[in-house]
Amino acid sequence: MSSHAQAASLRGLLGTVGVVLAVVQVLHGLQQTTVLVAQLVDAVPFAAAGLAMAYTGYWLSQEPEYEGDMERILLWGAGGALAFLSVAALMLFGQQVTLGTLNRASYVAVDNITIGILSGVLVGLYDAQSRGRLRELQAERDRIERFAQKAADVNNYGRAILQASVVEEVAAYSIEAVETLTGFYETAFVEIVDDEIEIVGSTWTRADDETVAKLARSARRQSPREAEISATELPASLDENVEQVLTALVTDDGDTAAVLISVSHSEDDVDEADAELLELLVSHAGEALDGIYRRQSVGNV
Repeated sequence: MSSHAQAASLRGLLGTVGVVLAVVQVLHGLQQTTVLVAQLVDAVPFAAAGLAMAYTGYWLSQEPEYEGDMERILLWGAGGALAFLSVAALMLFGQQVTLGTLNRASYVAVDNITIGILSGVLVGLYDAQSRGRLRELQAERDRIERFAQKAADVNNYGRAILQASVVEEVAAYSIEAVETLTGFYETAFVEIVDDEIEIVGSTWTRADDETVAKLARSARRQSPREAEISATELPASLDENVEQVLTALVTDDGDTAAVLISVSHSEDDVDEADAELLELLVSHAGEALDGIYRRQSVGNV
């Protein structure tokens, strides 16, 4: 049985037990006395507890985040029933010793079982919520740690890029940084000079130069220093397993431009925090290239 089906069965069991106990409580109330007020006082609170239990089973069916906790919740309910039943046993034992009778023993036992199960289920829900919050906090902590590590990597790559003296060094560091940051493991750094394409560095294994050139020219329509990720309108010449293409216009002075292109075979999106780090990296690369181009321009004068 799958975990989903098992959780559904456990929710159904809780709801069924609640309805059965509510009906039993009503019958007990009618059996014990013919006085209407006494029947209401004796039956309504415990019947309401049974119905609350049934509603809890229904409510849990609408809350998928508790699916993995259903067994634990019902174990808490069973534990509550045993605890309250133990109290009932002590009460009845005392009654037997002092009065010599076990009058109303079944009523007392069912009352305590009803309240015990409901109390245990509520404690189980609180426990499940606490565990859920703990898991969320742990996931957030792990996310922050990953982000901090990536930010440190971007900072290190940024320093290396800014210290680069030639375009090839900027390309090599940029490619390595993009692949480390995004997990896109096929990346090209393209330079466009007077509309002529030069692939300065590349880790692509399944794309021809014409496809890379087409993507690079298309990227010149983007805003400089910004990264865009597209999962639609991909060139037909790309490998069929490519799910996303990342393009970033690193710099463009009209005559010379540099573009980063990377592809992913996964449908997993780059989250917002990683996208911000990526744009910071592109900004470092653009600043480094602008400096290199200025030095080259001065040297050619």
